[in-house]
Amino acid sequence: MSTSPEHDRISTEFESALRLLSRERGWTREAGSLPVARWAFICKETFFAWVKARPNVRVSPDVYLIWNPVEPAPSSWRLWELGHLPPDFALEVASEDRRKEYDVNPDKYDALGATELVIYDPHGLGGRGRGPLRRYRRQPDGRFEAQETGEPVVYSSVLDAWLVATVGDDGYSLRISRDPHGISIVPTLFEAVLQADRAQRDALAEADAERRRRVEVERELEQLRALMAARAAP
Repeated sequence: MSTSPEHDRISTEFESALRLLSRERGWTREAGSLPVARWAFICKETFFAWVKARPNVRVSPDVYLIWNPVEPAPSSWRLWELGHLPPDFALEVASEDRRKEYDVNPDKYDALGATELVIYDPHGLGGRGRGPLRRYRRQPDGRFEAQETGEPVVYSSVLDAWLVATVGDDGYSLRISRDPHGISIVPTLFEAVLQADRAQRDALAEADAERRRRVEVERELEQLRALMAARAAP
């Protein structure tokens, strides 16, 4: 099913920020890097199937993360195949048909064996007074239960970060935060580039201002030396 521009923007921005969080936390496997005990595979809109006899019974998270999956990653995940794993974290952005995300998909993620599922309704409607965020978490006894319902902020135990429903310049968005108050927001790649460019411009401007100050100080010193020399002359 096709998605709206808003839906695509939200999931794309979230995936971008999640990739930056992964690099920040050392969850990546960059070329030439040292081996890591745990690394994160992050992707979006890939099918997961878990019943071999019914491969069309499946679900496709808008964004997901898997710890230490098989390499190379397959075009779709079939859990009856060696090394194919369920998502440790999955995000579903609610579409106009909110029934699918809220009433159908949680059972699918339960059967799939997902560890954590977050459902985000950008407009906080969701029918029957639902708020923007609902989080499901796999319990030690295997049950897959809703932990928070209708909250503007939820803590993801898989990501060890907070997810914050907010409204930005481009509209509704779901941001990853390092704190529960949404102060230390993990940027998207685009935002990180803008921040780096801004910091570079600020540093260059400060260096130029410092150079101008030194030139002015040298000029004043030269004037003082000339004045003292004139006074010392017979």
